Amino acid sequence: MPGGRFLSGSSLGVFETLMQESQPCLPDRKDQEMAVSCFFCRDTEKISGYQKILKELQFRIPDPQFIDRIEEAGTRLGGPIYRNREHEERYKGLIGHRQLLALDQKASYASALYLLSADGYLWGKARDAITMSQVLFPDIQLGGINVKGYILYHLAKDLYYRAGCVKVSDLSDRSLVDPGLFIVLLTGCLLREYGLERMEQIGMV
Repeated sequence: MPGGRFLSGSSLGVFETLMQESQPCLPDRKDQEMAVSCFFCRDTEKISGYQKILKELQFRIPDPQFIDRIEEAGTRLGGPIYRNREHEERYKGLIGHRQLLALDQKASYASALYLLSADGYLWGKARDAITMSQVLFPDIQLGGINVKGYILYHLAKDLYYRAGCVKVSDLSDRSLVDPGLFIVLLTGCLLREYGLERMEQIGMV
C-alpha cells in the first residue's frame, strides 16, 4: 500500500515504520544486555541431543517467557527443523554444494543462509548478495518484505556480525513470533553456536 502502513495501530506498527525507514535494528527493548547474540555466538565443543540442548538453554538464558517458549518448542520437535518444504529444499540444496560453500567452515554463514532461506521473498532479495564464503548484508534491499521476513533478516544479520540488536524479548514476543517461526529462529541460533555438521549429527537440519 503506497504511502500507508498496513500495521498502523497494531502492536506491529513500529516494525513497519522501521522497515519503511530502513532502520538497522529492531526497536529498543528493556534489558539491553539480553542480546540473542550474547548467548549463541560463543565457542563450544559441547554436543548433545536437541532436547538436552533445549534443557541447557533454560539454565543459560534467564528470561521466563523465553524459557516457556523453549519448553513449548520441545513438545513440537520431531526431525529436521524447517519453516516449510520450500525452506527445506532451498537449504538442503545449499548443503548439496557444501564443497563450494563455507557452510562447514563458518557457523555464522551456515546460520545466516538457513534463516535467509526460510522466507521465499527474503531469499529472492538475499541470494544475489551471497558469495561462496560471505553474506553481503548491506547489498540486501528489504523493500516490500513482511514482518516475519524482516525478523528473519535481522536475526541472520545479528548472529552473523554479533551486533546485539535482536533481544531475547523479541523472540519471546508472541505477537511478533508465532510458534513455528520461533522454532526456526531458535534453530538458526543453535546453528550459529554449534555449526552445521553438529546440527546434522543430531538431526536438526
